[in-house]
Amino acid sequence: MDNVPQPWLEEVDPQVLRRRRERIVLILGAVVLFGLFGLLARYLYREPSASTDELLQVAHNAVRARINPNGQLHFSTAAESQVMSVGGERYEVRGWVQDVMESGKGAAYLFTVTLDRDVNRNGYTLVDVSVIEQY
Repeated sequence: MDNVPQPWLEEVDPQVLRRRRERIVLILGAVVLFGLFGLLARYLYREPSASTDELLQVAHNAVRARINPNGQLHFSTAAESQVMSVGGERYEVRGWVQDVMESGKGAAYLFTVTLDRDVNRNGYTLVDVSVIEQY
């Protein structure tokens, strides 16, 4: 049984081994390079995320239209407001607003505005505007 030729155990020429190793390294390098190009393209061509200031402005306009379009309203600052991503391209903005009337009296409200980002129009679509008066 010792005299049976076993071709897979025969010695392989070192030149052949070196060429095989070089091919494998070349293929792995190309795969890594294409992967890096794919990640770079994804990063460069993705849609920009929504701006907090822009979302607050759209929400404030919606609340202004709901409460008093011509009145003097004082909104919560950006630090006092909450802007959350609800999932996908949907956002929820929460905050407070005070309606200051000419007589000096005022009313306070809490608001929640839900917005969908419309990538095609470069704008937002109102989904829901909820305004609750505080006593």
